[in-house]
Amino acid sequence: MSFQQALPDSASAKCKEHCKVIVKTNNSLQQQKQQPVDMLAQMSQEIFCLIISFLPMDTRIQCTKVCHAWCNTFLQCPEIWEYIKVDDEETYKLLPLISHHVVKLMMPNENVFPLVHRINNFIHLQSLSLTIEALSGVSKTLTQLEINWIQATISLGRILSVCKILTKIQLVVWEVKDYDKNDLPETATALTSVSLQPAEDCEHRICSSRLRSLLYLCPDLEYLQLNCDSKDDDVSAIINFHDHPKLSALITEIDYFQQFYMVPNLSLLRSPSTNNMSDKKKEMLVPSNTDDSIIHGLQYLMLSGTYSIEILNTVLKVSQYTLQVLCLIPHGQQSNSTETLSSPTAPTSTTINNNWQLLHSLTLHNLGYFQIFLPLCESFLRTHLPDMLLCMPALETLVLESFYGGSYTSDIADNIYTAVSQLTRLESLRFVQFDLRGESILRLLEQPPPRLQQLIFHACYSVTYPVLERMAKIQQLRHLTQLGIDFDVTVSEVAEFLDIIGEHPNLSYFEYGLVCWSDSDSERIIRCKTLKTLVLRKLSGLTDDMLIKLRKHIENVIFIPEWSTPFSTPPTPS
Repeated sequence: MSFQQALPDSASAKCKEHCKVIVKTNNSLQQQKQQPVDMLAQMSQEIFCLIISFLPMDTRIQCTKVCHAWCNTFLQCPEIWEYIKVDDEETYKLLPLISHHVVKLMMPNENVFPLVHRINNFIHLQSLSLTIEALSGVSKTLTQLEINWIQATISLGRILSVCKILTKIQLVVWEVKDYDKNDLPETATALTSVSLQPAEDCEHRICSSRLRSLLYLCPDLEYLQLNCDSKDDDVSAIINFHDHPKLSALITEIDYFQQFYMVPNLSLLRSPSTNNMSDKKKEMLVPSNTDDSIIHGLQYLMLSGTYSIEILNTVLKVSQYTLQVLCLIPHGQQSNSTETLSSPTAPTSTTINNNWQLLHSLTLHNLGYFQIFLPLCESFLRTHLPDMLLCMPALETLVLESFYGGSYTSDIADNIYTAVSQLTRLESLRFVQFDLRGESILRLLEQPPPRLQQLIFHACYSVTYPVLERMAKIQQLRHLTQLGIDFDVTVSEVAEFLDIIGEHPNLSYFEYGLVCWSDSDSERIIRCKTLKTLVLRKLSGLTDDMLIKLRKHIENVIFIPEWSTPFSTPPTPS
């Protein structure tokens, strides 16, 4: 007899009723467990959009395919669709649903944009990067245009006639045409940034006579970058910016600067405006007896080409209180010159006017970055360069390229290194393709500028152990790069150098290359407790096991097996 049969009828009925309730409750709980909870649907729209903004674009697109609810919720977040790059089929298919959110559009495929424009509604498009000239449909809202299509010949006059509110234009193309007076619009443009970079091999590069017409239509110009014919009259036209008081950056022949890794970042420039400065600070930057108009000079000047020193002196005079970055690579052929300047790595045999003495008394009060490709000119190296350095009291970064000291007497190197040692605010010192022979470099390393934190020897010659020892003993260094191509040191001397590095109290970045490496060298480097980044270039003997050991103790270990050029920009000391 069962338990229920032994109970009275009334009790049995109640038991059956309770059993039904229990079964029903269990079924309900099981159903609740099986139903997924959509946490995203329960969030506020603001929090939801913030979370998904951290997803990569391909993940966002995949999320729109989960269900209709997710698709609608994702499409209601305009912030995540403001920048779109149409480089695959999935993005192309989704574009009709999000085109009204797009602010910046990138079209790598030159054949896609006409179709994309016809089937979409870009009512908020402000920046377009593409490789074709199909602009009429977006000309009313377009303020930025980048065309990177090296095979293209682009009509600048046509672009400016159609897109009347452009503020920034960058053309990296084969040829830029139609920018003289007859092709350009009659009214002034809104352009503040112009970058015209025709191919280096193109026969028709930017010429000065036609350039003047373009500059006349850009009264608000702030940034100008050109690949132009390296002639004196071209540079004269470019730097004659009296009608462009807002012009702060001028770059010519940037291809030559990009052969090296030290091109400074334009975004790091400080504003030259003195409107919000205290009177004391303003007096330090611009003396009270100075004409107010002088503070409207350049902040960023990179000149590569043949130019007279008289022209350079003119532009530096106007900018002596505002200039923060100055890069000079003289090359080309200059007539009526008195002294020949040549270099093994210069683009051509170079001549230039021997009037550098004009710059001796010209103080550049706010210059923080100076880079110069040194010409092989004895009087320049002996006198002009040291005197120029002493006229840069605020200099923080100095880049000296291509000095072959073996051709000259030691007093030339002495003068250069003595002037460098007197730069009391110098934080970063970089030698590129430099001859390190002589006692003067040793004296500089023994008594470096007091604020020096970054020291770079890049592809230097005649590297000896005394040089290595002294650079490793500079206690305040946080960044050290030693990439020599002509080492005159023994294996034991290299080991001693790395022993000193292992005991360094402040070094956080160390870059080393073009030598042999052993497991004991790894042990020496590991002892440096402050080291955060180790970059090893083209080291023979370095094994995978050694790299594994290094990565266990150092946060960032980068091995580059080849001698690559150009080099990536090293981090600046904080």
